[in-house]
Amino acid sequence: MMTVDPNTPLDCGHPPTPQTKGSITTGRATDPDTGKTMCFLCAEEDERQRFATAERYSAYLTKQRPNVITTWTGAVLAKVTSYTLSPKRYTPTGGHYQTEYVRAEAPDGSRWHGQGRADDDLIHLRRSKSGR
Repeated sequence: MMTVDPNTPLDCGHPPTPQTKGSITTGRATDPDTGKTMCFLCAEEDERQRFATAERYSAYLTKQRPNVITTWTGAVLAKVTSYTLSPKRYTPTGGHYQTEYVRAEAPDGSRWHGQGRADDDLIHLRRSKSGR
């Protein structure tokens, strides 16, 4: 596991986010475009800004918090307003899967819809045409 010196500031100017017991994180996030490092609070704000201007966005819908769409660190991006789970669909090899369909509303009032596999936390969203 990679260790990070908690006294070394990240590119955002803050130290890495302290790890919780059992955590496997490094306490920092890395911007995928620039490679700059940031603490979790700065990463959450960065994701909120990206979400606010995006037309498409991939985020998280977890079984532990099924009423909200979140960042990977758990910060809320939108509230789920509608949730539907498809019937089981079977694959040619005998497996099965289900799809989750959601509608959500962000704090700025924008409306989103999306889908993802029920056995995965990732949800792929699109801004609704009627939603700002």
